[in-house]
Order: sequence, then structure tokens, then C-alpha cells
Amino acid sequence: MIICDKELCTGCQACVSVCPQSAITMQADKKGFLRPIINDQLCNNCGFCIKSCPININYKKDEKQEKIVYAAWNKNSKIRKRSSSGGVFTVIANYILDKNGVVFGARWTNDYMAVVHDYCETKEGLSVFQGSKYVQSNIGDNYKKAKNFLENNRFVLFSGTPCQIAGLKSYLKKPYPNLLTIDLVCHGVPSSKVWKDYATYMEEKHNDKITNVQLKYKKPSWLSSSIKITFKDSPTYLESVFTNPYYLGFVKNFYLRDSCYKCKFSNINRQGDITLGDFWGYQPYSLKFIGYNKGVSLIIINNNSGNTIFNSVSKNLVFEKSTIEKAIRGNLNLKEPQKKHEASKDFWKEYIKTSNFIYSIKSYIKQNCQKTNSFFNKLRRYKYILPIWFVKFIKKIKK
Repeated sequence: MIICDKELCTGCQACVSVCPQSAITMQADKKGFLRPIINDQLCNNCGFCIKSCPININYKKDEKQEKIVYAAWNKNSKIRKRSSSGGVFTVIANYILDKNGVVFGARWTNDYMAVVHDYCETKEGLSVFQGSKYVQSNIGDNYKKAKNFLENNRFVLFSGTPCQIAGLKSYLKKPYPNLLTIDLVCHGVPSSKVWKDYATYMEEKHNDKITNVQLKYKKPSWLSSSIKITFKDSPTYLESVFTNPYYLGFVKNFYLRDSCYKCKFSNINRQGDITLGDFWGYQPYSLKFIGYNKGVSLIIINNNSGNTIFNSVSKNLVFEKSTIEKAIRGNLNLKEPQKKHEASKDFWKEYIKTSNFIYSIKSYIKQNCQKTNSFFNKLRRYKYILPIWFVKFIKKIKK
């Protein structure tokens, strides 16, 4: 039985969760991406997996639902500082927890070699969900856990990539008034194998164990962040995202999942009640937004449920209204999927052959991304906040 086209499979695991025979397991392919494998001896051909697969579902755009867009950040400067963008997720999560709710999100494993989905029931447990994790998270049995909480009338917040939220909804089969979903503006996801090989390389290089990872550390600023890896005894590793090989391979689309390049969710027809991301290219229109370079969240309210929650938590935010056009301008994944790097196939061939990630990615970055670290590329995130005459001048001298 074929659940969906292999290249379109997102690894959301809705099929695993819905199977009444427990006939489907997730196994890593040669690139390290988890894919569903069916045990023919257990399968009874019920077809639930095919029906629940988000790839096989035709999602219709709700023309009546107007998108409400905000630029915002958390009034708590400490939370904002350790968050990926503006710290809005924590504000919403705290609201859910105050109602004796449960929050699901992505966290690092204890050894920092992979990312998994998990849940917490306390504000102290929220910190593991903060921060960007440019690795595909393993959903595991968290759809089932979320359903159990929902059936017991607990308020549930489930956050994840759009395909993961689609997988959750497909598994649940019906709406729950006590469920709030947040989907993220997703660039695409690398595999756990890629990250594990890089993390292992870093541990071997420093002869020490990793104790913390921040893939978007706001130094010197949110607009120009760094990779920060903390070790047990060795000095902390800090490198600009403009030069770090793992980040460059990610952002230049060398090793995203195949489905990411054809993602059906890379548009404004969102899966979550609320969409969160970085508001890249944000231009402040009021004095209250002085200091926006410390991180600004993009908030897209997709339905009435999302709007109700936003109105309930807005007192804890600095915010102002924006437009979907401006949101798309700084986040092209709200319009279309990322394009695979032309050298991606060769990179994978080299990487699989040598099993040496750092050698392979450095080689291809050197060949294909010489301009990545240039002055012009560093201006990319700043261009919308610069004077128009200056941007035009830069474009001219680039030619």
C-alpha cells in the first residue's frame, strides 16, 4: 500500500497515529528523514492512513475569513531576549497554562542530537520550547496525547510546522473548542542525521559534550544573529549565521526534506488558528517600537479562535497592525516553497558517499556561496528599514 507520493511525504506521522493495527512505523531513509513503513502482515487495508494523510486532502481556501496581521513583541524583555523573535509564543502559552491547559511544542533531546515534540503543564517547563530549532522534530505519539487531553476537557495548545498541524487535525477528525493551534512560518526542515553529524563533529572538535544549543542567538542583534553552542567544560562556541556551515547549508536549501520544495502549505491558507514567525523587513510606524532590532514577531490571526486568544493576551504585548502583503514581503514562504539549491543533489551524493557532513557542506558552500558573507547579503534583512534612496544606490553598485 502506498500512502502518498514519497517526495511529497512530510513525515507528519498522522498515518502512524491513526492506524488501528499499529502496522506503520517511522524509519529513517539514507538522508535521515523519517518515513512511514507498513508491515504488510499487520495491515488490514482499511485505508485510514491514506484518508488521514494531509497530502491527499484538498484544502480549500476560506475566502470569507480575513487575515489580521500584527507586528508584536513580549513586554517582558528577558523572555523576549531568549526567544527566537519577539517572544509572543510564551505569552500565548502562559495564557493556556493559566487555564490549567497543556502546551505542546518542539524541544531538543537531552543530548542535543535531535528534536522531538513534547508537552508541558507548567510555566517552568516552557523554556525548552523557546528558540529556533532548524531540524525536523519527531512527533512521536503526541497527537494521541493531545487527543487524550482534549477528551478530558483540558485546554490544549499545539504548536508546530504547518504540515504537523495539518497532521494533528487530520488525526483528530473533528474540531475541538478547547484546542488552539499555532503553525510557524517554516523555511523547511533538515533531517536529524544532518544535525546529529554536525553536533557530533562539534563535540569531537571541542572534546566535550554539548549542554545547550541556540541556533538563533541574538548577538549582535536579532537582525544579525549567531549560532551559540554551550559545552560542559569547554569555551562556548559562537559564530555568525552568515558564516556557520550548518546554518548556511540550511538557509541555502542544500538539505531540506524533498517535500519542503513542493510544500502545499507554503501560502497564506494557514493550518493554525494563529501563525507565528519573524517579521523580517518590519518597518516601525510608532515610537513605541523603538528597539525593534531586539526581535519582532509576525502574528497572523487566521480565524475567530485565534482572534479571541489574541485579544485575551494583547495586554502583555507591544503591537501594531500590519498587512498580509508586508508579511509576505519579509517571509516568502507565505507565498511559495523554497527552491532546492542546484548543487543539492551533488551535495547529498558526496555526503552519503563520505559520511562526512562538515567536509561535504564546506566544500559546496565554498563552491556555490562565495557571496553569502558579503556586505550586500548582510544588508538583505535590513533593506526595508533603510532609506529608499540608499537601497536603490546599493542595487546600482551591485550591477
